[in-house]
Amino acid sequence: EVEVLDEEELTRLGMRALLAVGQGSESPSKVVVMRWQGGGDQAPFAIVGKGVVFDTGGISIKPAQGMEEMTMDMGGAGVVAGVMRTLALRGARANVVGLVGLVENMPDGRAQRPGDIVRSMKGDTIEVINTDAEGRLVLADVLWYAQDRFQPAAVVNLATLTGAIIVALVASIVLAIALNWHRFTNLTESVNSGTMGSLLPIFNTASEVGYGAVISSLAAFGTIKDAVLGV
Repeated sequence: EVEVLDEEELTRLGMRALLAVGQGSESPSKVVVMRWQGGGDQAPFAIVGKGVVFDTGGISIKPAQGMEEMTMDMGGAGVVAGVMRTLALRGARANVVGLVGLVENMPDGRAQRPGDIVRSMKGDTIEVINTDAEGRLVLADVLWYAQDRFQPAAVVNLATLTGAIIVALVASIVLAIALNWHRFTNLTESVNSGTMGSLLPIFNTASEVGYGAVISSLAAFGTIKDAVLGV
């Protein structure tokens, strides 16, 4: 089953963070929901993909060199679509839902600006510092929608999220951030792709990494800031 949510429906749902990214484009933003129901009544496994079909960086525009490669910023969404097709072709005995947020990040008179504050579907307010950190805005809404609507047993998010990973780990290494290390290890051991990966932890509280004061000051202002650097 494939369901396409258009901008009117996304507005009704309150996906303002996702819509803000695409508001400078002539191409309408969409969320596509793909469902494979082969596992009976069990809770589904959710796969969420970032689908920025072209990323100029928006008002915080990228350098011209290499921008022709920014069609690849929908890589996460492409993987999700491929996985869902493969599950259907093999008749997998599993319940899986794939969700992709499809937007184009363009500079325009209507585009979001640094300093704008948008409200996510969850209800958080987010201050936009750099419009090239758009991926997390798209995923904030799609991940919340996936959790709220489908109540999945687990979620995997696939995204070309930040160029800083290439700086830290070089382009041939995949970075993973996992809430459940044991489940992540089981997943990676079941995949024999030869891909090199690096795993980072998620801390339970901001105070564990010294961010408590920063988070408190942002909470007082009523916003979550996006990162200064991003894709």
